[in-house]
Amino acid sequence: MKYSLIAVVLIAIMLTACKGEGKPGQYPPSLYKEREGVLTDAELEKINKKALSRKIKEAQARKMNKISVLLIL
Repeated sequence: MKYSLIAVVLIAIMLTACKGEGKPGQYPPSLYKEREGVLTDAELEKINKKALSRKIKEAQARKMNKISVLLIL
């Protein structure tokens, strides 16, 4: 019982000691700056929409190709 109480107190102290802002310089400022060549969210979304529409068109073309082959047979 005595050892479990000591363990609980130690764990509580360790958990409260970890709270805080962190070390200075832990996250370098370059992490938050925008770099050249990095795409914005709007640009990425535009690219994803184009890719999705291309995939849909390709799927529709394959489907139509299969239907035409079945009609020929």
